[in-house]
Amino acid sequence: MKLSVCARVVSLFLLFFLTLGQTVYAMEWFEAYAKGQKSVDHGKCSEGVPFILQALQEKPKTDLKARPYGTFTLEYIPYFYLAKCAVDGGDYESAQKYMKAAEAGSVYASSKAAEFDEIKTKFLAMKKPAKPATEVPPPTTTPTNSQTNPPEKQVQPPPPPPTQEKQVEVPKKDTSAEMIQRYLGEANASLRSGNLSGAKDAVNRVLMLDPNNAEARSLLANITQRERSETEQEDLQGKINSVRNAIRSGDLASAESQVATLKAQYPSNSSISSLSQEIQKKKDQQQARDEQQQAKDQQAEMNRMMEKQVLSAYYSGQYPAVIQMAEKNLKDNPNSWKLHFYLGCAYTALSMLESEDKEDRLQRARESFRKAKSIAGNVSLPPLISPKIVEVFRNS
Repeated sequence: MKLSVCARVVSLFLLFFLTLGQTVYAMEWFEAYAKGQKSVDHGKCSEGVPFILQALQEKPKTDLKARPYGTFTLEYIPYFYLAKCAVDGGDYESAQKYMKAAEAGSVYASSKAAEFDEIKTKFLAMKKPAKPATEVPPPTTTPTNSQTNPPEKQVQPPPPPPTQEKQVEVPKKDTSAEMIQRYLGEANASLRSGNLSGAKDAVNRVLMLDPNNAEARSLLANITQRERSETEQEDLQGKINSVRNAIRSGDLASAESQVATLKAQYPSNSSISSLSQEIQKKKDQQQARDEQQQAKDQQAEMNRMMEKQVLSAYYSGQYPAVIQMAEKNLKDNPNSWKLHFYLGCAYTALSMLESEDKEDRLQRARESFRKAKSIAGNVSLPPLISPKIVEVFRNS
């Protein structure tokens, strides 16, 4: 009996494995899958299918995030490629089996979802092979006597014409070497442009095909070192920004503590030295402001004490002492309206008590009252001030 199309395809795969010998079986699953994938993508199913089947022997389950080497991941969807080749080859039974396996393996979640829809459309348009006839019903005839004729022999349909099998080609041995050189070129180009992620991806592809490739391992070490350097630089910049934020907010103690830690880690870093100088400058400025404020507070306290002494002397009737203390303190505190006011009161009191220099003292009193008004504005007159002195104040 003639072999079915499926049987012929299987026989082709067996012939191909015998031709390759130990070459295919020596591969890792991801190497075989990469070779098969590339061949099928280039329309060479006769080359690619044996490699896909070899990968399935070692890794029978679909994995959309398979990890063949290190951190590198790939879409492992072998049944998609087997279904594609079966449909292109017109093998309905195999296509049906592989289509179901591809759908069960979440092919619609992969990057090949749209292409799988196209393959499925082609599959649905295929004609399902008819089952071979096992018997032919006897022809309807009119019996010539009371007994019916015996059934005729079963007629077998003529065998289909022999089909010419495709020539199986052995994959070229230099395919992996070409891929490795291409990936190495991509890795070096990405590294020069600063694309560490792209360079690392290309290097991992090389190591997937040749785990002991010296150039790829050297590139990977270089990439790892640059990644570590970038991470350290980002960490350092984050700490420097934290110091700057502390300086802007006026938290110099926290900024100084952070800089001391950074100096121990990066003793020769110029940016950290600049931060240290900036903090010291801020501290000096703050100290100067504090000293100025302290001097102002001391002066204000001295002025309050002098005003109290002037008031005490005035209400004790010591008018010459009031004039002496007020004029002396006004040199350091010219904006004290109280000193000007009581100085005017003292001059007015002496003009009323003594006839000598009366007009001159009244004139001085009016000048002092006017200065007190210009500084304080609406002066609230203290108690126990003589009505005559109040009159002079109001007329000043």
